[in-house]
Amino acid sequence: MTQKVTTSSLPSGLHFYWYERKPNEEHRWYWGQLCGSMHRLTFIRDELESIKRISDIDLALRRLAYHMENYLIKIYELRERASKLLAAYSGYKENPGKLKGRKTREKIVRSLSAIDDKTSQSYLKLLSIIDDDIDLRNQNTHDTFLSLGFSTGYDIYDPHDALLDLEHRPKTYGDFKKRLRLDIRETVRQYDVKISEIIKFTMELLNQLEFIKQQTKNKV
Repeated sequence: MTQKVTTSSLPSGLHFYWYERKPNEEHRWYWGQLCGSMHRLTFIRDELESIKRISDIDLALRRLAYHMENYLIKIYELRERASKLLAAYSGYKENPGKLKGRKTREKIVRSLSAIDDKTSQSYLKLLSIIDDDIDLRNQNTHDTFLSLGFSTGYDIYDPHDALLDLEHRPKTYGDFKKRLRLDIRETVRQYDVKISEIIKFTMELLNQLEFIKQQTKNKV
């Protein structure tokens, strides 16, 4: 699919850019964008896995925080494109926020005549998996910034600062590093499971909302 790139004249090199979608190609456009979002999540999952091989604990923590932040950005992007793809496929023209809202989406999605039960279930399951992470992402504003911290169960603090404080206590420092490595591995495992689930239901949606199927449906 060819799309016009809406950029002003730019010098040679790498730059951010965006597509100008055509109204009659919204379905194809959102299908391709959702597919791209899924592939970017796959990349993040692979990058998270690679953190386990980093020997420098400070670098491992920074990479973990970096990719966790990227994950929060990409799932927000994925949710937007999934909801817009569903709307484009079904012809839904009302308030797009109702397709995403926790209290409104199920009723709206199940009322769409062009969407069967299997597709509804895939879409609703996908959104339910990422609801809490979307809420977390939405807390990252100009007043509140997200940080990766170590929780003791009673308090939470910056693990980099803790490592600095413990440098002159070799035994405690070594024990804390081991604990952090275990926690890094467990966090990576949890994200691997969650991203794999997201990819599973995104692939189902892509298969169920494929534009060739829409064309076939419209001819019947």
